[in-house]
Amino acid sequence: MIFKFTKWYKWNDRNSINGLDHPGIYILAHFHKNIPLNRASYLNKEVVYIGETTDRTLIKRLSEFESVAFKKATNHSGGVSYKSLYSNMEKYNLHVAISPAKEPKIELRSLYIKYHERRMILKYAIKYGNLPKCNKK
Repeated sequence: MIFKFTKWYKWNDRNSINGLDHPGIYILAHFHKNIPLNRASYLNKEVVYIGETTDRTLIKRLSEFESVAFKKATNHSGGVSYKSLYSNMEKYNLHVAISPAKEPKIELRSLYIKYHERRMILKYAIKYGNLPKCNKK
């Protein structure tokens, strides 16, 4: 399986994305204008976070991010980073795209997702010389 992302969705429209009921990889970006209309890419310079979930659905993980980034929870490290970097910023410039993992078999899916998420972060870091702003090593 190759991870292909959806188009970019405004953060507040995320619940309309198909595939949220699966684990997978998600990317977050800030677009102020000129939002790409085609499939999202983790290599967009505007990407601020590349994340994954293997034991929960994407909708659950995005909900955890929101609870941390915009409320008072602490159970999402990317959300903690986001809150510290963008605490004065409205969430309305935030966009999300997902790549649900429906394959391979359940036993291997977790390893597959984790491998590809780390690979994407590495490729981003090689391209720009640093990690996405909310990712940690």
